[in-house]
Amino acid sequence: MRKYNSKEVICPFYHGEEGLKLHCEGFCPSCTLQISFTQRSILRMHKQTHCNSFKGYPQCPLYPAINGQYEE
Repeated sequence: MRKYNSKEVICPFYHGEEGLKLHCEGFCPSCTLQISFTQRSILRMHKQTHCNSFKGYPQCPLYPAINGQYEE
C-alpha cells in the first residue's frame, strides 16, 4: 500500500496516510499514532472535519493527547 501526504491538511500533527489509515504524531517524542478506519468515506469525513480545518484540528479527539507533550 502506498503511503502519501495530503497538501490540503492543516493539522500540524498529521504525518501521512496509507490505505484506510491516518498517521499522526504521537503523544511522546519517540512514538507515532495510526488511526484505522473501516471505510474510506469515514476517513475522508474525519480529514475534512479535523485535519483540513483550522477550526477543526483542535477539536480532534487525539489533539489533547498529542498537544499535551508541548504544554508545561
